[in-house]
Parts: sequence; structure tokens; C-alpha cells
Amino acid sequence: MKRQLIVAVREPEYIRRLSDYLRDSPFGRQWQLTAFTGDDTLRTFLQGGYPIDLLVVQPSFLREEEPSPNLPAAALVKRKGECQRLREIEQYQPLPQLMQAISSAYAAIWGADLPAGTAGGAAVIGICSASGGAGKTVLALHAARQAAATGKRVFYLNLELWNASGEWIGRRRSSAAPRPEDGEDAFSRLLYTIKSSPASAAARLAEARERDTRLLIDYLPPCPYPEERLSMTADDAVKLIDCVSASKEYDLVVADLDSGLDELNRAVLERCDRIWWLVPDQAAARRKFALASQYWKRRWPDSFGRSERKIVCVGIGTSDGPDKRPGIDGWRAGSCGWLPEIPLWRAGSGPDGFGGIGSLPPAPAYQAAVVRLLEMSGLRGEGGSGYAAEADRGGTARDGQIADRPERYGIG
Repeated sequence: MKRQLIVAVREPEYIRRLSDYLRDSPFGRQWQLTAFTGDDTLRTFLQGGYPIDLLVVQPSFLREEEPSPNLPAAALVKRKGECQRLREIEQYQPLPQLMQAISSAYAAIWGADLPAGTAGGAAVIGICSASGGAGKTVLALHAARQAAATGKRVFYLNLELWNASGEWIGRRRSSAAPRPEDGEDAFSRLLYTIKSSPASAAARLAEARERDTRLLIDYLPPCPYPEERLSMTADDAVKLIDCVSASKEYDLVVADLDSGLDELNRAVLERCDRIWWLVPDQAAARRKFALASQYWKRRWPDSFGRSERKIVCVGIGTSDGPDKRPGIDGWRAGSCGWLPEIPLWRAGSGPDGFGGIGSLPPAPAYQAAVVRLLEMSGLRGEGGSGYAAEADRGGTARDGQIADRPERYGIG
């Protein structure tokens, strides 16, 4: 069921642009828009008892006593500080960012306790390997990007001790020294809130997350202090995933894990709906996969029993393709995938392009293989031109002329 978004602004042109954007974007599948340009029609609507999930309103519509404390509302402002009574959303910004800000306001206002289970939350893919340097982060970001291109709302969650995802997404650092603007404390504050005040977790997540406007995925900035990651327990990691999944802001969470199989990784993998286990096409890597899976089965037999059916063993390497690879060290063929090796990526050079990730050159064969993995995992969304085209179309909302009469717009 769509959430009911009520928008009150004076400029009909602004409403038209927002309406047109919602009609063709993934946000349109989440929000039902009803918009007003006049005071009287807005108040008649509010007095009518219609369902409202979020009211976004310019301050000029508000009287001193409004809105009701029980009404979920945010102020649409030209600059921050205009309406301190309400959570503020900047009116003039690119439409994808505007809708993300509206979604964040909704999450903050309606923040709830973490669920006991995973029902109704986002699907979670965990990406792991028993071998270092297998390409987990590259696969995780490609999976996130390809899922976003089908209209899914995607959150990328890096749980590695040494989080180098900044080389591909968000701001790239020129030095290893942490800086406050690079997300200092955001990660640890979110973890603290999840443990100490679960009811505030959704609001804290909305504050902590950042957005890659090129891939149009959300993520947490890397924690600048490894001690924070080292202190994270298995229970903390699962609660963090539950927080993102239960926020109702995402359809898919892609969890990027460290190599190996400690208690934290085991707990996260058990929490996931699908597990992509990367196995490079090398004898040592195949042996490491066999040893790690045997260890999991021996150390945590119940956990392995609950997780084994979720594992998709992903081979990396040869040009033979998946049809000529019956399995990996006896792993059942029906749960095996395949990714091509991209030599240019190993060199770390090449032209930048949206088809690649960050500084990696595009590789259509790799992208197609990732799409097949999503399809075989049942996690690929339905058609559409994807977020990239929507970001290009979105533009920036501009001032329009004030109408002589109030108008109301709806999107079905």
C-alpha cells in the first residue's frame, strides 16, 4: 500500500514538476501524492479525516496553533531555520534528493522499535569469501547498482574492518587521516542508538547515512577508527542490519563482509536471505571454501543447517562460463553462479564510466553476470529505465507563478 504524501506549496509549477517526477520514478510506487496551493482547500482536507502519512508544507500555510502535535508534518523551507517547530526539508534541490529527504523525514517521524524477526523488511544479500582479494566489494557495489537500476531502493552496508569502499563511492580521501566531515562518529553513534534507544534508531539512521548520487544507493560512511568496528559484536551487526531492513526505506540491503568466518560473519550470514560466497578459480581458493564451509558445519551445525540452502557459490575466473562448471568442490550445481575475471580491474586503471564502479572501467560481461546472479537469487526488480535516467530527468525544481485558484494534483 502506498504512503499518503500531502504537499502544500504556493507554486503550481513546483507541484507539476514533482508530480511528473513521481509518476515515472520508483518513489511513485511508494508515495501517493495529494497537493494543494490554497489555504482553504488544505484545511478542508485536513479536517476531513483522510489518512496522512506525511504532510510537507510551506510555513506560510501554518497558523500559530498548527499543525496538530498528532499530525506527522515537515516544513518545506527555502533555507534552514525558517520553521523551527517542525523538521525542515529544503524546497529547492534535485528531485531525487528531495524525495530522499521526504523519505528520511518519514522514517524519523515514524521511527519504531526494531522487529523481533525479519518479516516485512528489506531483503538482505551477504557477500563473503574465504579468500582475501576475491572482489567482494566490487561485486557488492555492482549488485547494488544493478538492483537500483531496476527501481529497487538499495542500501550498501560495508562491515569490513578495513573499509576501503570510499575508493568507489562517495567522497574519496586524499589521506588516511580521519576528518570530522568524513563521517566521524556516525557509525558508532548509530550502533549506540540501536543498543540504547531502539525507538530512535530510524531517525539516527536517517542522519548517519549518505547517498552516492551516481549509483543512487545509500550507505554508511566508513568509520575512521578501527576500534569501533573491532568492538562490534555479532548481535550488534545483526541489529544494525535489522535497523536498515526494518526502516521501510529499502527493498534490498547488500552486506559486504570481511574474509573468513568468525562469530560476527557467521551471525550476519545466518541473518541474510541470500549468501553469495565468492570462490576464485584457483585450487587454493577452492580448498579454502571447502575448509571454511566444513568449519561452519562443525562449529555451528544448527546455524549451517539454516543457512546452507541460502548459499550461492560464485566462481570467478575462467572464460568457460557457468555451463561448463558443474560445481565447486562438489557443491551442488543448482546453487552455483559465475563471474568473469576482468584483467583491467586488476591493473587498477582505465577510463571511468557509469557501467564500472568508481575508477573501474565498464565491463558488460561482468554486469550481465551480476544480473544473472540477482535473477537466480530471486532479488531482481521489474523493468524500467533505472535510477540513472531518473537522476538525469529529475533536474531542479524552480519557482513558478502563483495560481489564482487552489489546485489539487493526484497520482494514481
